[in-house]
Amino acid sequence: MAMLKKWLLTSLMAVTLVFVSFANTVHITFAEGNTAKLAIIGESQKGIMLCPKEEQIKDGETALSLLQKVMGDKVESETMSFGTYVKGIDGLMAGATSAWLYDVNDKSAEVGADSYKLKSGDVVVFRFVSDWSNISQETLKETLDKFGTCKPEEPNGGKPEEPKTDDPKQEKPEEPKTDDPKQEKPEEPKTNDPKQEKPEEPKTDGSKQEKPDGTKTNDEKPEQPKQENIQDPSAQLNEAISKTSDKMLQDGIESDWVAVALSRSGKNVPIEAKLNYVKSVTEKVEKRINRFSATDLARTIIMMNAMSADPKNVGGHNLVQKLYESDKVNSVTGYAFALLAFDTKKYEIPVESKWNRVALVEALLNNQHTDGGWTYNSSGSKDSASSVDVTGMVLSALAPYQERSDVKPAIQKAVAYLYNEQLQNGGFSADGQENSNSTAQACPST
Repeated sequence: MAMLKKWLLTSLMAVTLVFVSFANTVHITFAEGNTAKLAIIGESQKGIMLCPKEEQIKDGETALSLLQKVMGDKVESETMSFGTYVKGIDGLMAGATSAWLYDVNDKSAEVGADSYKLKSGDVVVFRFVSDWSNISQETLKETLDKFGTCKPEEPNGGKPEEPKTDDPKQEKPEEPKTDDPKQEKPEEPKTNDPKQEKPEEPKTDGSKQEKPDGTKTNDEKPEQPKQENIQDPSAQLNEAISKTSDKMLQDGIESDWVAVALSRSGKNVPIEAKLNYVKSVTEKVEKRINRFSATDLARTIIMMNAMSADPKNVGGHNLVQKLYESDKVNSVTGYAFALLAFDTKKYEIPVESKWNRVALVEALLNNQHTDGGWTYNSSGSKDSASSVDVTGMVLSALAPYQERSDVKPAIQKAVAYLYNEQLQNGGFSADGQENSNSTAQACPST
């Protein structure tokens, strides 16, 4: 049990789902006896969903049981290995970057809502947070003041405001006013003037009438079937991303790169899935942090940000600091991924640190091959053949610095290298074998 609490204090706090920290005390009079108050804030989505409501509490009652007692079946929750997670309240559901958090007396709780035992006089506030990375620090009083005086009717009063949107239905008489344009259809006959100017119509439908210009109509005819046969590449790409993401979600988050891919896919990744994966990585960090290579550290930093967790506190370890102080950054991929990791959140890196941004960019530029690309080994000959994969990684890392006078020509030379390496069908290969990994690394750069 002690270990579970320890984990809750480290892992869940890192993910920012262990609840918002609020500084002041709620300025609401507490009733005498064993009572507690519950408030529910839907932020901009639903405003004040429940004004502070006083309820009798029993010994051992929790913040979650109080919520369920007041809101009944409007509360949607799921029990995970770490406790019970509130997924939605009154139809307002958590999403990819949103969540339901709670605090007690304007202070963050250190345990889950199903574990916090209520005390008489507690004021429990469940808040909907639309963006974990931008959590409001308002007190309950400040929130109530922002939305206006909190009256018992207000939670329901917010809903009647939605029906007020029915007024437009009353305004539907104005829609008949849109019939005036129909009366203005005499203007459409004005478009008949072009019909008198038949030279313009023949360019489309009239082409058949202009048999003498058959050659021109023949030029247009082949274009139509071509358009019918062409498939929209972006639609195909979006479909592929959607299907691949669905498969990943079905299989579960099994690696850092799957976590990163899902976060960029646009899919709604269940918060419990994120929590479970962050927990597993946190345990790995606690056990094997000293074995982590530079790319291990960089990859974990990138993944933690993708999962909306804090890489500066993973099981008590600051991975960002460990990376810029590391003695293991000694390869081109190490330089590239360290730079990518630092730029995921624009972390401030001490100027005196061994691997600040200046040092990393310089290391990459110094290791560019004569053919314009890069390869993994930083100690090999610059005349040796470069790697499409590594070159793509480096270009991604250098992208934020592309306007620098020393970086711009290096990027141009690298892009030229990739164009020369591109296959006839548009793909890329590694070791003579065409593969999707090489293509994926090169495409963002070309």
